[in-house]
Amino acid sequence: MCKFAPLVGIAVALLAGTALAAPRAGTLHADFDGDGRPDAAQLVQHRDHVSVRVQRGGSRKPQVLTFPINAGVSGGLCAVPAVLKLERHDCNTEEGRLPGCRPSTTASDLRLAGGECDAIHMYWNHRQHRLAWWSR
Repeated sequence: MCKFAPLVGIAVALLAGTALAAPRAGTLHADFDGDGRPDAAQLVQHRDHVSVRVQRGGSRKPQVLTFPINAGVSGGLCAVPAVLKLERHDCNTEEGRLPGCRPSTTASDLRLAGGECDAIHMYWNHRQHRLAWWSR
């Protein structure tokens, strides 16, 4: 019974509209900006939107990207819970090269998915000095 207690808490928190932060163990660590230092990404879920909080190694201020739970808008997810995963860094899409993206064999990208909508892919934009995103 104890194994299911956290799931009940998550369901209640979602219905109440409160934020759900991934536990420290669920934080993703990788080099997102290609500077050789580990960065961290954490997913925070709400009933109507999700946020991805990225803390760059050596930086005090995190970058937070917010995505609505709304399939009808660009950058929207279809449902919660959403899943944040690491993916291989790639500057090329079916539409061409991503703006500000630099090829790297050591950097990683992020993939955010929720429901049946197209996933949101995040990469480091070196021109804008921040995480950028795209989806199909």
